[in-house]
Amino acid sequence: AVQLAVRRVLRYCYELLLQHLVFWMVYGTLPRAEGEFFIVRKSAESRMEVDGGRPSPADGGLGGLSSSTSSVGEEFEVDSDLVPRVFLEHPEGETLPAKVLFVGKAMLVLRAAQRKAELMEEGSGLGRALPVLSDSECEAMQRQLLSLATDSEEFSVHQCFLVVEGIHRTVSRALWALLSLSGQLREHLAAIRNYFLCCRGDFYANFLASTAQVLLTCPPAERQREVDKHWAAAQSQSSAEHDPFFERVVVVVDPSASGPRPATSKDAGSLAAATKATYLAWNSIHLQYKVPWPLEIILSPPVMEKYNRL
Repeated sequence: AVQLAVRRVLRYCYELLLQHLVFWMVYGTLPRAEGEFFIVRKSAESRMEVDGGRPSPADGGLGGLSSSTSSVGEEFEVDSDLVPRVFLEHPEGETLPAKVLFVGKAMLVLRAAQRKAELMEEGSGLGRALPVLSDSECEAMQRQLLSLATDSEEFSVHQCFLVVEGIHRTVSRALWALLSLSGQLREHLAAIRNYFLCCRGDFYANFLASTAQVLLTCPPAERQREVDKHWAAAQSQSSAEHDPFFERVVVVVDPSASGPRPATSKDAGSLAAATKATYLAWNSIHLQYKVPWPLEIILSPPVMEKYNRL
């Protein structure tokens, strides 16, 4: 009788786990009751830490169609205390929580893309071009997960791993197609490399040569206007002139940065003072990139801030 009772309890626990896996991996939703599933929504404090202390934008980088942050990956995490012991005791089970987390986040992105596509379809035809998962594919994923249910008290972590791995591959292909084919990911990454990592050498040769003295001598109130002029001039004098992605890059003189004071005759003979002034001048320069949807999902503000620091 005790064995039968234990078997029933374990079967109920496994069925509950599979239901949570279906809701998260197929529909991108979490159980209402906290503490039942190992994927949890991060606290506001945790998201602020990831964002470097900045509050997240309201529209979530998905055209106002999601209440999540600008990067879906910053919204959810694995709670290691809630991961089933049966996963931790199996070599293949150690990677399962991370794979499950990725699939759910990817489904949130794909479903947001589908909703946005449906709104845009009439005007641009985007909905017909978006490579999102079909209803039949989602139903197949759900059947695969539910097929793991068993009358035995033993749960096959190996079979669960194989199912999750297959779903992981399917969702990964759809997400990659959305970002690379529909979003021109490669082209935008090349543009970010060219301008944030200074790989368009002839453009920066012109810009740096013409702007250094302006930053050292121009009054703070006029620096942005002068830098904009030299930025545009450097484009017209380099290969950036015919770059369609150049218009997405905006140069900004940060007014909060400690810019240099105007040079004086006392500083003229001081190499150290001149070097420090030049460093402070360029330290006030930042770049912004107008990231198109859906690439905001991966090229989020925290990511672009890292490119700025580089």
